[in-house]
Amino acid sequence: IAKGLWVNTIIHEIKEISLNTMRIEVIREGTEALITYDFNRGDVEVVFYLKVEPIEDDVLRAAQALGDKSMTPETVRELIEPKLEGALRSVAAESEIQDLLQKRQEFADKVQEACGEDLETQNGLTLETVSIIRVDQTPVDTLDAENRFDAVGIREITEITADQYREKVDIEQRKEVAVVQIEVSARIEKL
Repeated sequence: IAKGLWVNTIIHEIKEISLNTMRIEVIREGTEALITYDFNRGDVEVVFYLKVEPIEDDVLRAAQALGDKSMTPETVRELIEPKLEGALRSVAAESEIQDLLQKRQEFADKVQEACGEDLETQNGLTLETVSIIRVDQTPVDTLDAENRFDAVGIREITEITADQYREKVDIEQRKEVAVVQIEVSARIEKL
């Protein structure tokens, strides 16, 4: 296991700083889901892979950012999760729900760009990669019709699903008419 050491010679404190890659998973769904540009909510599961580079300045910044806590994925999560969530929310707010799903790599790249430099300069952490594991529309039954953003999303979802239902019924009816026309044509030929 690779580790760095930070030694405070004034108070003779030694702290081990892991140089291994840490996996931080962030899940936001339901009322905590991300609000998109088109006022939909997106349930997301994202994994961030971070590490401290074996560079003196990075090890020092990581040790200072952690304070008296040891470096574990849990303490790192506690320290940086608000930054990660903020980056997710700001990128989602600039994208439509469909883009989050269909352009996952672009979404991941924008999130990495939004928080990577800040993590390094303030916390000594290098954001190796961002993996978008899951993106899905938040179920309508969990949305709050009294919330302006949710109300717009509910209206849009209702309109889209109603249009899709009407189109499905129309296709089914045309199919039935075509079948009846074939049967009538067959009977006429027989007669």
